[in-house]
Amino acid sequence: MNQNFLPQEAKQAKETLLELFSNSVVGIYLFGSTVVGGLKPKSDVDLLVVLDREPTAKEKEKLVAILLDISGSIGNGKFVRPLEISIVTRTSVDPVIYPPRLEFIYGEWLRESFENGHIDEPCNEADLAIVLKKVLDSSLTLSGLDASEVIKPIPMNYIYKAMKDSLPGLVESFQGDERNVLLTLARMWFTLANGKIVSKDAAAQWAEAMLEPDHSVMMRYARLGYLGEVPDIWEDKQDQVKELVVYIEDRISNICTDKR
Repeated sequence: MNQNFLPQEAKQAKETLLELFSNSVVGIYLFGSTVVGGLKPKSDVDLLVVLDREPTAKEKEKLVAILLDISGSIGNGKFVRPLEISIVTRTSVDPVIYPPRLEFIYGEWLRESFENGHIDEPCNEADLAIVLKKVLDSSLTLSGLDASEVIKPIPMNYIYKAMKDSLPGLVESFQGDERNVLLTLARMWFTLANGKIVSKDAAAQWAEAMLEPDHSVMMRYARLGYLGEVPDIWEDKQDQVKELVVYIEDRISNICTDKR
């Protein structure tokens, strides 16, 4: 992808990160829908940032203040895409020890917390293993070294473990985030069954063919909502969504047990 055709949000975020962290930036990587399958109407813009040191509290405060303006809030009518930005240090990805350490994350689900002045402390994050795998598999280097020069290969057993460890929290959070939870579950199921990571809509389409008709209808609705072809209206579908979530959770748990 020519950087002249980057989403505006990615360009602005890159400029902000380089200005704020300067020579400490090892690499900035664009991944996700932008580089795999193309941006969908409700896609986030995903970035991974690798630094040669830990970001300071003051730097994170400055970054949050700027990103709150650059990133599109959920459901904004200005066609500004939400940003999701993860920051790690080089020592945490060379080598990667599970669960990898996350220094900072920006995402629109955290907007209210950020606006109230709260920034989470660094933590070990299972999902970060999946992010690192995505970046290694398919990403665009916006600045610095190529991802393969910075991030050591991620063993697939890390990916399986990350999915198993993150499954309970994902299942518990489905209300209010139905579409994203269903698509994420579909991608987890696909990855565990096929050994590779694909786009959310591709995973959902695969899952539709694997599901009974009643469940397949719900997954298709989530996929079409992601593609912007149907409205996201879930209030009258809670029972069906819960049944589907529980069903896929069971499939994923069974595969994880088999892979021990």
